[in-house]
Amino acid sequence: MVMSDGKTIGPGDLPDFPEAPAGPPAPPGAADLKSAVETVERRLIQSAVDSFGSTRKASEALGISQASVVRKMRRLGIVSGRGPAIRS
Repeated sequence: MVMSDGKTIGPGDLPDFPEAPAGPPAPPGAADLKSAVETVERRLIQSAVDSFGSTRKASEALGISQASVVRKMRRLGIVSGRGPAIRS
């Protein structure tokens, strides 16, 4: 409970709180989140396209639209089994 002599509570009425720790340091060699997500996306999409043979079937298996599969393949430089990498 915080108490004050007046009608308002000011900074001087509050207890001193220690600073929160910054958190644990990242482990050596840890990738940032963006590159980790890209790595997982690349592996999943490449595997689905290789397994199902088309972006349409891969998109159904992954639960995303075919347009999303194609867009991610372009962004990640994924090569389909049917030809060169999809280019924009």
